[in-house]
Amino acid sequence: MRYFFKNAVDEGYMCEPINGCSVGCYYCNAFKGAKRRRMVKNRAEWLIPKSDNIDINIFENELNQAIKDNTVSLNFIALCGLTDPFCNCETTNIFNKCKTIIENHNYLARTLTKSKIPDNFLKHNPKLTEIGITIDGHSLYEKHLKNNNVEMLQKLKENGFYVFISFQPLNVKTPIYKLENILENFKFVDQIKFGILDKYRIETHERQFKKAYKLSDIIANFCIENKISFVNTGRTFSKINRERLIKNGITKKILF
Repeated sequence: MRYFFKNAVDEGYMCEPINGCSVGCYYCNAFKGAKRRRMVKNRAEWLIPKSDNIDINIFENELNQAIKDNTVSLNFIALCGLTDPFCNCETTNIFNKCKTIIENHNYLARTLTKSKIPDNFLKHNPKLTEIGITIDGHSLYEKHLKNNNVEMLQKLKENGFYVFISFQPLNVKTPIYKLENILENFKFVDQIKFGILDKYRIETHERQFKKAYKLSDIIANFCIENKISFVNTGRTFSKINRERLIKNGITKKILF
């Protein structure tokens, strides 16, 4: 079994010890990719995460090669990017095992979740850990509040962890006032990512595209005001804000 894969998007490495995700997002690109590679047959199979026992020797050999090959500008491993690492106890245990091995090699790992962040996440080395939560709309934000993820993220930040939120993808139908209310609770984060659903990039309905620009500019302004790193993964913000972001050193990566 292979654990590490080259990421064609940012030329970094992904560590994927788990195949499948029980969260079941309807827009999941990971499922589409897995089906295209014939890793799963259908959505029902994808919704049951699977993993073999970790072969420590193979894992460490692949890790050493990934660290050797990784670019200087992107010095982290994206851990469990094709699943939600905390969707159940088994996936959480596998994540912790892999994370510990990566930490023992003194290398940084980044992960993202929609599930409840485990209370024992604080045991990881903050200097070698980046943790974020995905918010695709107001309902998921409320779920994070219920799971105490916002409070946990702030606690992790206070303990030296690099924390971020990912509005990727953000539903363009999200009301502006709700987005502004959500942002007010995240002035402490280190980074905010923004992107829209693929279908809105393809079906460039004028009203939807203009709304995406507006939402992106709101986030860009928030990042500038609070000195938060901003990553935009689409062509959805104004030229003025692009210049402002670069001038203020808020963003190092704007994809077009």
